[in-house]
Amino acid sequence: MNERHPYWSALLHATNGPTRLALLVLALAIALPSASFDPDVTDILTKILTIATIVLIGWIAMTAGHLAGDLYVARASGEGVDILVARKHVTQVRILRQVVDTIIVVLTVSGALMTFEPVRQYGVSLFASAGVAGLVAGLAARPMLSNLIAGLQIAATQPIRLDDEVVVENQWGRIEEINSTYVVLGL
Repeated sequence: MNERHPYWSALLHATNGPTRLALLVLALAIALPSASFDPDVTDILTKILTIATIVLIGWIAMTAGHLAGDLYVARASGEGVDILVARKHVTQVRILRQVVDTIIVVLTVSGALMTFEPVRQYGVSLFASAGVAGLVAGLAARPMLSNLIAGLQIAATQPIRLDDEVVVENQWGRIEEINSTYVVLGL
């Protein structure tokens, strides 16, 4: 691995598979106009290649986020670092990784769905009535958003960390996992 640029070296290595698929999609997209397909078949293949490109971008973005988190944790957990500080960083990175993964998946699925004309028209009409749609979406997503905000608050304030020993309802346990919506205790 390149010591001067460990992130970029690791990213190039980790995205080897998606990059190969991207090159295949690019080659097919270049060759498609010269192929003698029926126009309907060409439209379908173009849509498939567009969706494949969107999914590949999401995949690479998620891989890049994971690598950034891993390198940050490795640097924060180096020699001479207090174990409590290292656990704090691991906890923060795990929760933030889940948040970023959720955002990337939502954006990727949204981008793929927006390639379909009926969904795009629905999206435009939703934007036109953004006030009502925002209110309805806010009410529907309130439990999920409150759990997500609670998870971010745990990551930021650090009232608990991974491997902390806690007593809950007179039961001793060790915190094994902290997610954006729940905490796992091991006995």
